[in-house]
Amino acid sequence: MSKLSSSRGASLIQVLLAASALAALSLLGIRMAEDQQKIATSTAQNYEMAYIVKEVKLLLSDPASCRSSLGGKFAASSKQKISNLYREIPSAEGSNRLEAYPLSKENEFQYGQGDLALINFSLSDRSKEVSVSRNSTHLLIKFDKGKSSFGNSKFIKKVKLRVETDGDVIVDCQTFEKPTPTLWAQESELIRYKNGPVGVGKKAKHVKLSVAGAIGIADSSEAVCTSESKGLINKSESGFLRYCNGINWININYTELDFKNQHPYQLAITRSGASQHPHLEHRFCVLNKITKRGAGDCSLEKVGNTWLLKGELLRNRGKIVCEVNCYD
Repeated sequence: MSKLSSSRGASLIQVLLAASALAALSLLGIRMAEDQQKIATSTAQNYEMAYIVKEVKLLLSDPASCRSSLGGKFAASSKQKISNLYREIPSAEGSNRLEAYPLSKENEFQYGQGDLALINFSLSDRSKEVSVSRNSTHLLIKFDKGKSSFGNSKFIKKVKLRVETDGDVIVDCQTFEKPTPTLWAQESELIRYKNGPVGVGKKAKHVKLSVAGAIGIADSSEAVCTSESKGLINKSESGFLRYCNGINWININYTELDFKNQHPYQLAITRSGASQHPHLEHRFCVLNKITKRGAGDCSLEKVGNTWLLKGELLRNRGKIVCEVNCYD
């Protein structure tokens, strides 16, 4: 009896030990999965930080944008706040100042897919690599990767700047990196291709723009044709493509209707009820004649790009004939 009790006690202990081991393994698996997720998020954030730093370098390689962003700031280390960077876009009126890379608001992570926050910008020459006396300093970019990332959450990236100062105040600046060559130029709200014809899905050989596939042109019946909109192409309310010659809208591939060649159709109804003619695929149709012997009526309406002829006789005794002429 004592042996049986001892055996049962040992079995219970074994069950408890096995359950504890399973719980520990489950907890370990959950923690490993969480760590894997954090590592993936951290890796994505590292790429996003590198991309933002590269874009900031490109932005500040333009002296006008660099002056707009950092002009009047102390080039030496200071606690002076830099709230934004700016992009200067040349235009016919001079230039437009556009905000670039605004700082993240409190508890708001707004860059990339990995909840990356841009905390602040600052200038510092506390490095052997740079010195205001040697016309150089660093732009420091501080990032916060948040709690969902693996390892340290705060990171500072440096962008080396060439600066000209007046009493330590920046009057001109530019990154040391050469601007990345680009085929596109931004001018005000437009972009311009600087290297010849443009091909979309195919090579553009003898024309300025070549597109493989359909081109969508939206309705813009409210557009006004003036000398400034000369050459503009849009779609009218009636569905015709048209271009502006600087004075008036001219329909493209539009020809006058040939009224000399008519296509007659007839719908005769001899029993009470409604009937209709199959769709008439013509540019224009007109209800030419209605012959009645009894109560009834005919109608003609445009449905899409076709015409629909309908007739109705209200009583069995009688007849109604609807005649239509169509033109192209």
